[in-house]
Amino acid sequence: MEFYKVYLLQHHLYLPADIIARLGLPLAEEMEVETATGIETVRIFQSATLALKGRETQSRCIELPEGESAIVGLIPLEKLRLKLDVENQQLVEVLARI
Repeated sequence: MEFYKVYLLQHHLYLPADIIARLGLPLAEEMEVETATGIETVRIFQSATLALKGRETQSRCIELPEGESAIVGLIPLEKLRLKLDVENQQLVEVLARI
């Protein structure tokens, strides 16, 4: 997938329904959640492989409507040991702690 957004206020990986179907990701669970517009069913899928900047991790993902941009949240970025350089609008490596 070429286009994605990074949102630090979001915590998870979010993928559009058409991408989830193309990847054949297995459904993990459905949850009822309360939103500003009422109760909605959210579908969560497992076993998505996320690869960015030469790094790779496995992550569950939350389904977005078809045609939406993928969203990479804080938890997947941390698993990849990446962070957003807001000033330069790019992902950068997090140095290992000693």
